[in-house]
Amino acid sequence: MNFNEILQDKRLGIQTIGRDDTHADEHHSPYEPTPYCVLDRMAENNVFDHISHLIDFGCGKGRVGFYLAEKYGIRTTGIEVENVFYKAAVKNLSRFGRKALVRFENCPAETCRIPADADAFFFFRPFSEIILRRVMHNILGSYYEYPRLMRFIFYYINASYASYLENINEVSSVLEKDCRDLFQSKDQKDKFIVYETKPLLNNT
Repeated sequence: MNFNEILQDKRLGIQTIGRDDTHADEHHSPYEPTPYCVLDRMAENNVFDHISHLIDFGCGKGRVGFYLAEKYGIRTTGIEVENVFYKAAVKNLSRFGRKALVRFENCPAETCRIPADADAFFFFRPFSEIILRRVMHNILGSYYEYPRLMRFIFYYINASYASYLENINEVSSVLEKDCRDLFQSKDQKDKFIVYETKPLLNNT
């Protein structure tokens, strides 16, 4: 067990460590929290700067939201379809100090209403590309209704995700960072990529 994982969970007063495959299926990945060292690397590269409201899709037990609330005062909404993990996130929230900044919803990601103030979205391989397409469709609908800069943070991105995202006209890649050195890994998916929306043209 990684000592940093234990220490960070303890500091936040939460329990998020471990992997759970029992609720995975062809469209939903196993539960596995984003490593704290990866979140720290994102922070070092200013990924979380200037964010008002982040939505964490497939939030599991809520680690990302608690991390961002505690360290940066960022408001987060965690979306989790699996009831077992949602209940674990709510239990963690009951022990967390800055409760007002974090909330959770127990619903499928593709049915999530995108708030007009949501300007960042976090994905750690939570679901299949089919679901991702539906989620992105909803997010971009909000973008056109309420034009604003949006940031999309993807960790451990696979080829199908990357290919799909590269073909969305409204977004472009602004940052890519390798994380293999953090784990002595040779897995090329061990990286994060950040995309942002392009400015809408004024047709008036």
